[in-house]
Amino acid sequence: MKVLFHVNFPKSLAEALRVLHDMQDPQEIEIGRTIHFDVTDPANTAVFVVDKGIRGLDISTEKQFQAGFKVFALKLAPNTPCTPFKLALVTLQHWPKILQLISQTSTPFIYTYSLNGKLPKQVK
Repeated sequence: MKVLFHVNFPKSLAEALRVLHDMQDPQEIEIGRTIHFDVTDPANTAVFVVDKGIRGLDISTEKQFQAGFKVFALKLAPNTPCTPFKLALVTLQHWPKILQLISQTSTPFIYTYSLNGKLPKQVK
């Protein structure tokens, strides 16, 4: 399984998770960070995006879902302050649940989460 973070996520978060999963034997998760999700196997790829849609989901989040990805969207209202530290903490807080979701679900989905710390919520 490949997990890709959009460049809106801290580089250090992706690197920390890469180091953590490098200790796994056998290695089941490959972590990366990119601006474009051009992947040949979207069914085996989970992507993390920041969604600033005020109502519903951003069109870009929807397109990732339509392309066949497993999508985790951080819902962030415009002008909401978000430090890289807070974003990383919230993502790490949910990491065990995220791993469970991507390993147990074979179809594309969209889960949203926010800085308030509540568990990710499936919207598609």
